[in-house]
Amino acid sequence: MKLEMKKFIFFLWLSLLASTQVFACRCLEPEARRAYAEADAVILARIGAVAAPEERSVRIEAEMLRSWKAGVTRNVLLFTAFPETDCAYPMREGDTHLLYLVKHRTDSEAFWTERCMGNLIGKKAAKRIQWLDRHGKKSSG
Repeated sequence: MKLEMKKFIFFLWLSLLASTQVFACRCLEPEARRAYAEADAVILARIGAVAAPEERSVRIEAEMLRSWKAGVTRNVLLFTAFPETDCAYPMREGDTHLLYLVKHRTDSEAFWTERCMGNLIGKKAAKRIQWLDRHGKKSSG
């Protein structure tokens, strides 16, 4: 009986571990104040070249149109999670996005973003931009 219980506990533990990996980025997008507080910078950007996926991430070149909180160069390098993961924030060339960014771990000129950070595409960002204009620190970039 003890062996069966150990097997049961092992498979229960294994299934919990596996489900944690699969659902790592399931979330509710944060409200404006929290998204802003957790970001190093916030930008309104037009997406340029989206490179083929690299090791665990996608490289994106973007043009910063407006920024809040911290200065960001006009031509900004972004990374997001590999497209097939739950965490990836999808961006296509030509789209405009409001992006909440954190500094990249290894490239001091680049930023990282993904789902669950508050990002919004195009016209869906209008109310959030109003909030940023009222409460966020404007930045010249």
